[in-house]
Amino acid sequence: MATVLLGPVLVKGTPAAFATSGEVRWKETVAEQIATLWSGKAQLESPCEVILTFRLSPQKAEVTDLDNLLKPAIDAIGSVLFKPARMGHRVRWNSDDHWIYRFLAEKVAEHDSENIGMEVTVRRFEAQR
Repeated sequence: MATVLLGPVLVKGTPAAFATSGEVRWKETVAEQIATLWSGKAQLESPCEVILTFRLSPQKAEVTDLDNLLKPAIDAIGSVLFKPARMGHRVRWNSDDHWIYRFLAEKVAEHDSENIGMEVTVRRFEAQR
């Protein structure tokens, strides 16, 4: 079993999809909560895997595309865990997320409003042989 570097942790709030009015606010919420947990640790410079579970209200789960939830999540998590990107736009959300070697994501219809959000786990990547 791979070494857990972060989580699992539930970032509470309603996940926002890429290119929606709530995207920046959601990224800031995720980055703030992850930064609190990551405080004092060095930024990652080795392969890792990221596991995300988007816990959405049943109504939102029915109409939200999983792929549209991924970009804001990766940007926000990456802004904390990785160094700024060496190339491209110099903005907060552009990080060296090339260190993500494996990615697993799912969405679930969550009936308990206290559990709406995104569960995040980051583990050291171990290639399968």
